[in-house]
Amino acid sequence: MATRRLTSEAERRKSLPRKIFLLVLLLSGAAPGVRADQILLKNGNRLEGRVTATAPGRIRVELDAGSSIEIELDQVAERIPGRSPLELFPERLRAMPREDRDGFIELARWGEERGIKRCAREAWREVLRLDPHQETARQRLGYALHRNRWVLREALEDAGFVLHRGLWVTPARVAEMEAEERAGRLDDLLADAGHDNPFVRENAMHELLQLDDPALIPALRRRLSDGDPLRRMWAGRVLSNFPFEEWGQLLYRATLGEVRSEVRSAWGAILRSSGDARIGGWLATDLTQAGADPSRRHALLALAATCPTHAVVEPLIGWLEDPQWGPLSRRLLEEWLGPLPVPAEDVRARWAGRRESLPADLGTGWLSSD
Repeated sequence: MATRRLTSEAERRKSLPRKIFLLVLLLSGAAPGVRADQILLKNGNRLEGRVTATAPGRIRVELDAGSSIEIELDQVAERIPGRSPLELFPERLRAMPREDRDGFIELARWGEERGIKRCAREAWREVLRLDPHQETARQRLGYALHRNRWVLREALEDAGFVLHRGLWVTPARVAEMEAEERAGRLDDLLADAGHDNPFVRENAMHELLQLDDPALIPALRRRLSDGDPLRRMWAGRVLSNFPFEEWGQLLYRATLGEVRSEVRSAWGAILRSSGDARIGGWLATDLTQAGADPSRRHALLALAATCPTHAVVEPLIGWLEDPQWGPLSRRLLEEWLGPLPVPAEDVRARWAGRRESLPADLGTGWLSSD
């Protein structure tokens, strides 16, 4: 069919709106199967579908079943008569052999490319009739693969599932997955803190010292028992980025059970730097109830030397009469209090007389009060 084209912008402005409007009025009353238009807009876009008039100077283009757009005639650059995909699709669907799965796939994609997605869904349904597990058809029709079963996405959303990294999971599982990812990143940094390359090592240490995500606290607590001493040491250091209540007593207990002296010393320094007076109370209780385990007694003495407060003096005086631990206790007490008499009772009396004049921290002024 010959297509009339306007030859100048001036002619378009003068004659096109009225001619299209009159043509639309004529076509809107025609019988089914009438030819539809392609409308080329001045902005370069192209619309394709059935055209009807809505008012002088305006037309509606039906793009898909139930989908349409209204435009002003002065936005139109050119009209190309022809049959719309919306009219052609039902004919092609009816003509398709009933068992031609690939043909239905091709028709569905043809419809999608031309913007008639609702029609394309009809072809995708035919694909599923022939192949219930065809992935593209399932996805186009709103299904998602969940636990090896195709389930409507709406049903998953109604049940509280969300799409995360290509999987349908509960919000609680999303939080778990994100925590696992952060824990994996933490492990990478802990490993790199011992890297042979100084640049990698320093970068990892810098990042570790900046970590302040509370969601990492459970992972850091677990890393206190890691098989690598360097990772254990760094886990304690990163924990100190958070409030003392989150890690103080846990790190204190871990220090008493730590077998490596360098890790124990590092953790003791972290505890001391916290400035929390509760550590003295924990030490006093454990020094009083130390038991016979020599490794535990050594750990308690080492931690008392690192965190020397008034609270640890009285329990250590009680150790002076022990043949094995008395000399070590005396040496530690004399570092804080100066030369002491031999009998434990005299030491206790000396301590009672000097207690009020000594700072709460018997080392270097760690605490300002008991």
